[in-house]
Amino acid sequence: LPHKEEINIHQALEHVRTLVLAEAADSLVIQRDYDPSIPMLHADADQMVQVILNITRNAAHALKDDGTITFHTRTARYITIGGKRHKLALRLEIRDNGPGIPADMVEKIFYPMVSMSAHGSGLGLAIAQSLLHQHGGIIECTSEPQNTVFGITLPLESGNDE
Repeated sequence: LPHKEEINIHQALEHVRTLVLAEAADSLVIQRDYDPSIPMLHADADQMVQVILNITRNAAHALKDDGTITFHTRTARYITIGGKRHKLALRLEIRDNGPGIPADMVEKIFYPMVSMSAHGSGLGLAIAQSLLHQHGGIIECTSEPQNTVFGITLPLESGNDE
């Protein structure tokens, strides 16, 4: 179960950025487009790092360490997640300019044991989705060549805000 505390999502993103760049070739670029006004997120810091790391590592592998990944954060207002209405939510997008995910795979990538890599376990995105659900959030993916986007939405305020 998550051990939730107030965390800065940008610190988690910077931690992942450092880890992935240390593993990758010098030709991989991770750009940042952060909204500095995002309030603290009530979440498990280690689990948020794991979610972001799983998605970012997948992007780096898809790019073969030669391309650009962008971390993009914004707030969203009056969002409904799982039937609960939230006045304020975090919208985090992890984008890459790689080859894209085939259309027939986009709906399957969050299932356990589904991998597009010969070396992948097929668990990274399933784990990410599970951890986000434990935090009341969701993850979505859209993909076309040169533009794959994993979008994460997490409530910044809890409860049923009408």
